[in-house]
Amino acid sequence: MGGFLFFTLRFLLALFPILAINFPIWKWAANGAILGAFGYLMISGGSFATLRSFVMIAIFFLSILADQQVIALSNVALAALATLLVFPENVVDPGFQMSFAAVVGLVASYEVLAGRGGALGAGAAELALADHCVFRGDCRFYAGSQCDCGANRNLSFSTGAIL
Repeated sequence: MGGFLFFTLRFLLALFPILAINFPIWKWAANGAILGAFGYLMISGGSFATLRSFVMIAIFFLSILADQQVIALSNVALAALATLLVFPENVVDPGFQMSFAAVVGLVASYEVLAGRGGALGAGAAELALADHCVFRGDCRFYAGSQCDCGANRNLSFSTGAIL
């Protein structure tokens, strides 16, 4: 929702050449997207998954405002910290663990495939392989090859990387 709002606002502001040439319209659009995402968080009831996505997208847009590059795994860690400060009881909730496990798996896999390695370095490859076991059920490449492709074992590995 925040990304759609950002691109829509940026497109609408770019329709006015005087604004697009003389002002940083991407920063205006980022401000609008943060406000829109916060509004969505308020009307949605504020579950932990919504809070996680809001914190992550707010950090992304704040990095646009500060002209800084986003470090995705740090973004996930800050979202986990913020979510646990608000909902500390959800650390044992399977929905919380799977939500963060999925996001960490996606981010780490992207960083490995992009060749960046990310903040986890070689650990990102291990995390990507563990998540590969979960989603594809192919364990022959997993370290030690003793993985039985059980989702609980692999998800607990991914969730442990978050915490």
